[in-house]
Amino acid sequence: MNTAIPVQLPQHNRHSHYETVKKAIEYLTENAQRQPTVSELAEQVGLSSSHLTKLFEDWAGISPKQLLKVITLGYAKEAVLHAKNNLDAAYSSGLSGGGRLYDLFITLEKVTPGEYKSMGKGLTFKYGFHDSPFGTCLISANDRGLNHLGFLEASEEGEKLQELRSLWPLSEFVEDANSTAKLRDHIFYPENKNSDLKVFLKGTPFQLKVWQALLDIPVSTNRSYSEVAKDLDREDAHRTCASAIGRNPVSYLIPCHRVLRKSLALGGYRWGLPRKQVMLAYEASLSS
Repeated sequence: MNTAIPVQLPQHNRHSHYETVKKAIEYLTENAQRQPTVSELAEQVGLSSSHLTKLFEDWAGISPKQLLKVITLGYAKEAVLHAKNNLDAAYSSGLSGGGRLYDLFITLEKVTPGEYKSMGKGLTFKYGFHDSPFGTCLISANDRGLNHLGFLEASEEGEKLQELRSLWPLSEFVEDANSTAKLRDHIFYPENKNSDLKVFLKGTPFQLKVWQALLDIPVSTNRSYSEVAKDLDREDAHRTCASAIGRNPVSYLIPCHRVLRKSLALGGYRWGLPRKQVMLAYEASLSS
């Protein structure tokens, strides 16, 4: 199952740009009703208005004012009533993308029943911590594909690595940042269009179906938890579906960030709601 994923972001000062954008989005979200000015926002993040505007335009091809429109209109019920998806409303309010769209095709490969029962015994994974456009990430993979892409704060490295090991308790994990850096660059900064990437996932049959369904959600489009359950002909299982979405081990590539509550509130996000907002705002800024 394949899907197109936007992956090109500026490479300079990637991590610091994410942290600034994250802080700005948090402030805009908390204060959206009173529509803060660019000067006020710039003061909050410790930059001049012109520097902040340039950073936003470099990072995602939009200005802080346009980002505020996304936050103000993007998750509003009325916007969705008049558009195919809630982010169409953001486009109609003047949002235009400066980013180029690259295609990264994702193929999902499952563990065998034997590997599932043996809890990964005999498998070896390489892992590494890296800067990314969306903050620090932990990447893990073996020769059959990427099995983990998660985001974390600086103080959480030990905790997140332990969580990863607990999912594959009898597997061997070897730190090899040089190897996983190549994956990081392939995911976020591909040199060629139409790149291919395999993900190697362990989950229950229902979880795997949910993760495959997430791959079908187009860029700049959202689904509710109940809509994903309906797509799987399991309308009665939206809570179970939401639980499976929350356990997605490959953030961003398997786009669980595109799933919102029926009210269009963001809902939960395993790697933090500000990061979910950053991803949605970035995707909204892309033009095909």
